[in-house]
Amino acid sequence: MKILIVTFWSDINFSNEKFFVFDEKGERTSVEQEGLNETLAEAEFLKDNNDVKIVAFLPTTLSRILSDPPPDYNQLVQRLEAEVKNRVKVDYVHILPSEGTIGNHVHHEGLGNFHFLFYLKLYEDLLKESPDAILLDLSRTFSYYQNYTISATQLALDDYVITTNRKNSILIQYARIDNTLVPLFIKDFKKVRIYDYLTTNIKLSKEKGFSTQGKSEIYGIGKSLELGFPLILIYLLKNANKLVPPDEFEKMIINSMKVNKGEKYEIVTNFEAHETAPYYFIGYHFVNSYKKIAEESEISLESLEKLLELFEDPQRKLIVREIEILKDFSKLMKDEEEHLLDYLIRVGNARVIDWMKGKVSEDEKEECDVNEDEMYSHAGLGRKFTKIMVKEGKIVVKYAENCIDEILSWVKNIGKE
Repeated sequence: MKILIVTFWSDINFSNEKFFVFDEKGERTSVEQEGLNETLAEAEFLKDNNDVKIVAFLPTTLSRILSDPPPDYNQLVQRLEAEVKNRVKVDYVHILPSEGTIGNHVHHEGLGNFHFLFYLKLYEDLLKESPDAILLDLSRTFSYYQNYTISATQLALDDYVITTNRKNSILIQYARIDNTLVPLFIKDFKKVRIYDYLTTNIKLSKEKGFSTQGKSEIYGIGKSLELGFPLILIYLLKNANKLVPPDEFEKMIINSMKVNKGEKYEIVTNFEAHETAPYYFIGYHFVNSYKKIAEESEISLESLEKLLELFEDPQRKLIVREIEILKDFSKLMKDEEEHLLDYLIRVGNARVIDWMKGKVSEDEKEECDVNEDEMYSHAGLGRKFTKIMVKEGKIVVKYAENCIDEILSWVKNIGKE
């Protein structure tokens, strides 16, 4: 079993102790394991039967342990990472922006920045390691940081599950009570409702006037996933090509850190990530994971079928029904013929005798007005603007060109006042 132990250490002054540990299922044992701290003891015990890696997060307030801290933020991070690795054997070390004053070391770097970078770095480590279980050790996390640590871990794991489509990941939160390591919370991650994140009022920064580029596309993608609109989803994936990359946003945060070295060693920032910033990048990672489907020159029914796993069961059943209807209608068409869905429905419902006598109207007038009830009932395939074509045996589906903007604008504004 691959296990990733995640921990936030507020300090690195450790000494050997013995702890009663638990197994990979979260069940307490009678085994007493020695280690420099709780994380290392638990890891040592689990290594007998598992592949165990440790991700350690630490605050920049550790600048106080350096005899001559540097006047540059990036240099400080590098020095602290090296110091931690020199003292403790861990696989990944991340130094995070912090808040607090210890002696003459003053840090005002933004808890929003701490939260975002914790989420992002852990997400990247999850992709590298692909663990079966994630253990979050809260034993040495100050209460000041605890909620942010738990939230960032949850977000990183949700993003990882969405990106990789992994069905069975386990999160175990634990802490020390006396000399016993006690699992506080165990959760299986089988399905993540990504639209809960994407349809929130997302902001990247707490700074007034900072534009959240691509926000409406992310919201529309969330609504398409929530309501079961696969064709709209593909159009939005095509359009979501101007999102801010996470590494670019990370640079904004790091570059905003200013070190003032004098009587006091002070780090301040004028830029802070919003609490919902990770939601934006959950959307970014989702777009990157599925954009290949949207890059196809023509949208086939096969493309819609590839997206089925993204929807909740009721929406999935409705989409499957609509796809089957389109397949049936395609049997009425010749190769390279293109028709509005409304026309094909009229033909399909007509009696043969009426068709032979020419009593079925061949009018195919496109109408871009969005009927909400029709959209909800037919998986976003509006009858007056959805077209299908049979091309070399493949069924191609699309929206009427002059209606696309109106359709996408509609879904981007569902539920907004």
